Amino acid sequence: MPEGRGDASASDERLGRSARPRSSLPSTPPFPGAVLVGIVAGAAVAVLLENGHFDKLASTPWIDRVYPLQFGWTKFALMSTRIS
Repeated sequence: MPEGRGDASASDERLGRSARPRSSLPSTPPFPGAVLVGIVAGAAVAVLLENGHFDKLASTPWIDRVYPLQFGWTKFALMSTRIS
């Protein structure tokens, strides 16, 4: 195949680049605690707007039993979308 006809893998190899496509996502998140910061910030805003009610939190035990399937059996859809 003559050069310049779209043979990208050969040019990548000559330049020392891997032929494997690169992911656009970073390998590590920019800030690992971002979810926790969002939860804490949301709770703080709820308290400031007087929508945060933590009355039952004081009487909740530290360790408790977990009852599986308390909301019912899990339902798996074979096809989640319909194509018409």
